[in-house]
Amino acid sequence: MEIEKQPIKYDTFVEDLPYDCEVFIRISDNVLEKEDWPVNLLIIRDGLVVKEEEICPGAYRFEYMEGWTTHELCLWSQYDSTGSHPENYHEIHLT
Repeated sequence: MEIEKQPIKYDTFVEDLPYDCEVFIRISDNVLEKEDWPVNLLIIRDGLVVKEEEICPGAYRFEYMEGWTTHELCLWSQYDSTGSHPENYHEIHLT
């Protein structure tokens, strides 16, 4: 799947997700190039992540997220690394 060819908007500080959906997640920063940021696809059913698939490998590694709730995923997106170097951002795109 070619992520770069799609106009995808990622969000941080996500407050709510549907109980049945698919999302792309990525970890970006203020140092590396876009192609160095990892992207995973999560399939969510009944409010739980039931499948996780690596779409684009990158410089950062995701935690194992199968079994996470949508609430835990929203909290993950609210990670704030302001003041650290590099500043990392946990981002979600609802498909």
